[in-house]
Parts: sequence; C-alpha cells; structure tokens
Amino acid sequence: MESIQKFQDLLKRLFQFEASDLDFGIYRILNYKRGRIEKFIQEDFKNIIDFLSQIEDFQKKLWEKKKMEV
Repeated sequence: MESIQKFQDLLKRLFQFEASDLDFGIYRILNYKRGRIEKFIQEDFKNIIDFLSQIEDFQKKLWEKKKMEV
C-alpha cells in the first residue's frame, strides 16, 4: 500500500495543486476540475487498485484449480 500512496503523492505533484499562481492555459482547466481530480486520486484510484487486486486473486485461484485438474 505504500507504493499506492507514493503514486498518489506523485500525481498531486504532477498536477501542481500547491501552485496557486498557475492560473493560465491548462492549469486553469485543472484548477476548475481540481475537486474531481483530487477525488480520483484519493478515492477512485484506490478503488480501482482494490478491484484489480480482487481480479488478480480470482485469476490465481482459477489457475490453481485448473492446475489441479490436469
């Protein structure tokens, strides 16, 4: 889980939410969508990772079951 937190921190730095003086071009759009982007980074991204982890666990179990049948 530490790697997820590091990646989330990296995304925050890439989007430069701390730099309030950036209010032009793409940064204006990012500031406008800031709430949605932060929600994705904090909540949605973690949910996606959890979901993919569940799929991976299921696939491993399925693979083990198929190996037992052979």
